Amino acid sequence: MLRFLANEAGSAVLLLAATVAAVAWANIPGARYEAFWSTQTLFRVGTWSTSLDLRHWVNDAAMAVFFLVVGLEISREVTVGELRNRRTVVVPALGAVGGLVLPALLYLAFEHSGPATTGWGIPICFGWFVQRCAQRSGTGHHASRDDLVLRRRPGCSR
Repeated sequence: MLRFLANEAGSAVLLLAATVAAVAWANIPGARYEAFWSTQTLFRVGTWSTSLDLRHWVNDAAMAVFFLVVGLEISREVTVGELRNRRTVVVPALGAVGGLVLPALLYLAFEHSGPATTGWGIPICFGWFVQRCAQRSGTGHHASRDDLVLRRRPGCSR
């Protein structure tokens, strides 16, 4: 099992299965899904304590840990990884900004007024999710600088 999950394709299958299960669970009639996320939990250390529902634990605590890990990965890539040269940072940085801004702008082009305008983050997350599943399944391609440069090959004429 650990060997399966260590494989990128195995983790993609697990991620996709968890997503399908969550979507199915959220769409089952009844209040069980909402009741689960509204469950109050208490965290206590000595005399200090805090009480939050599960939704807030995920939104506040788990997302903080997630972005800490992302920040550490970016820091590692910039200091000792493939992005330590400033010239190699430009294309991935522009791609990342475009991957955030373009889906949000497309969403806002269709939903430009009303309460639905606050949902612009959903297309950003969906695009990220699809990209990660493709990368983990082995069908995704990590673009390098050489993939973006058109080079003349010997024997080819323009």
